[in-house]
Order: sequence, then structure tokens, then C-alpha cells
Amino acid sequence: MRSIPSRDLIGMTVELGRMMRKASGRTQPGTSVIKLFALEAVSDHPHVTMSDFSRMMNVSPSTASAFADRMAADGLVCRTQDPKNRRRTFLRLTPKGRKTLAAGRKDKAALLSPIFSILTPYDRTTLARILSTILHRSR
Repeated sequence: MRSIPSRDLIGMTVELGRMMRKASGRTQPGTSVIKLFALEAVSDHPHVTMSDFSRMMNVSPSTASAFADRMAADGLVCRTQDPKNRRRTFLRLTPKGRKTLAAGRKDKAALLSPIFSILTPYDRTTLARILSTILHRSR
């Protein structure tokens, strides 16, 4: 079996990323891919601090704070102060945030499923194993 050059793998990965962004960008109106990513981050880390949220979103603390403010204004998250340290603020999903996240995940799955449906079960398993290896070793 011949080895595929890294530049070809990079090109294929970039193109797949474009396809997935295009498909996942068609979520429910008013729910951007970034907003879904943020809701997933808060959902996966209950009572996440603002500094952790900033790191997870890969943005500056002020940008994360402004984004959290917008999500709070939309009723998707609420901020609570740490009773032990008033400078620390936690984010958590509201019921509306959980509902929006669930709908967004459902939309994303429906839109992305056709991309992977062309693969055989064996190929999907192989792809999952390869992606898992890449993700775990690159952290």
C-alpha cells in the first residue's frame, strides 16, 4: 500500500472541514456554529469559569465575556458569582440554552449525516479510530 503525502492529507482534511462547516452552518436561524460550540462547552463543563470558557473558545477574556453577555441577554446562559471568591464567575445553561443546544445538535446531526453515510460501517470505525488517535495525541 502506498503512503499518501502529508500535503494530500492536509488538503483532504481542509476540504472535509469546509464541507462540514457549510453543512453545519445551516442550523436553526439565530444559532451560529460558534454559539452551538459555546453552548456545548458550557454544557460539557457545568459551572465553567469565565477564564476556562475563554480558553475553551480560544479567545481573549474580554471577547469571552462579551460573548457570554450576549448569550445571557438571549437567555441561553446565566452567570453566577462564586460565593467563596467574588471575582470568579461561573456560566451554566438555562432551560432555554439546553433546548437550543439540543435542537442545534439535532440539526447538525441531520445535516452532517449524509457526509458520513457514504462510508461503510468498517470505514466509519476506521475513521473514528484515526480521528481519536489524532485528537488524543495532539492535546
